[in-house]
Amino acid sequence: MLKKFFTTFVSFAIVSSLYSPMPQAEAAIGIEPYVSARSLVVYDSAQSRILCGKNSNLRRPLASTTKVMTAMVVLDNMDLDDVITVHTETSYVPRTKIYVRPGERFRVRDLLKALLISSANDVAVVFAHEISGSERGFAALMNKKARRVGAYNTHYVNPHGLSSDAQYSTSLDLALIMNSAKKYPFIMQTLATKYAQIRSLRGRKFFLKNHNKMLWRDRRLVVGKTGFTRSAMHCFVGRINYRNRDVVVAIMGSVRPWHDLKVLLDYYSRVSFRNDYKEVRANKKAWDRRKIFEFEKALKRAGYKTGRVDGVVTTQTVSAIRGFQKRYHLETTGVIGPLTAKQLKKFT
Repeated sequence: MLKKFFTTFVSFAIVSSLYSPMPQAEAAIGIEPYVSARSLVVYDSAQSRILCGKNSNLRRPLASTTKVMTAMVVLDNMDLDDVITVHTETSYVPRTKIYVRPGERFRVRDLLKALLISSANDVAVVFAHEISGSERGFAALMNKKARRVGAYNTHYVNPHGLSSDAQYSTSLDLALIMNSAKKYPFIMQTLATKYAQIRSLRGRKFFLKNHNKMLWRDRRLVVGKTGFTRSAMHCFVGRINYRNRDVVVAIMGSVRPWHDLKVLLDYYSRVSFRNDYKEVRANKKAWDRRKIFEFEKALKRAGYKTGRVDGVVTTQTVSAIRGFQKRYHLETTGVIGPLTAKQLKKFT
């Protein structure tokens, strides 16, 4: 009887393990004591995987990081040189804003700069009324777009991100939204701008300063959108380009956002270096020095910097290989395999 019970128990355990959902890969070990954010994610765009996460599926208010989605919906429906006339009164919208006036006319490109650089809430309202006639109608377009990019734990009710219990997202969803925003060059160029000046068509000037302090505080390029409300606390979603590699970072519910971002940047830099060192050894094992020399020359002709062309693999060589692989839609391993070698042969 006991033997039968034990057999049944083991069988049940095996079946349960086969059908239970896999836990989401999260690896905040080593950084979690040093970050204040309630939720965060570092997302590898090329490999579509989480490198580091903490409560990455926790729903939270997203504050002005909302405006990344707002900008995408605007560009899906309008051209940069289109002209918008301010028809709606926006004085009721709390700061931050640039204080547009009814009757003023602007180019779409200028209002988008105010939206993304100065986080202008009144501009978000102007766009919503211009495209959909109301904030609610515009939010429906935002939600539709969110589903298309895979952000299923996100819901919008307004275009500016001022707090509402019905408006929420997760750090993973924010990363997916930013990953989609990279397909809009104007958005990424604008988010990388420290200062700008725009004008209404009648010549009224507006001076803009980016809220992203990482543009001044770190030599590594961190392009992104900030957000803050009392309920959301500090939020940030952005793109890091480091060693020819692209990752997206999102933090929500932070009390020390710039410190948190630096911790994540340092973490990613260490992981990146370790991975590159493994790939250095893999390339050395796969190819002799003469062949590496030929690959380096080909990479240089293709426009990639490998350092000295001497047949010695370095982390800079690995970064060049990875950039080349990404450009030609090969698996971005950083290691030259048969397909990469075949593509490089075209440059020899």
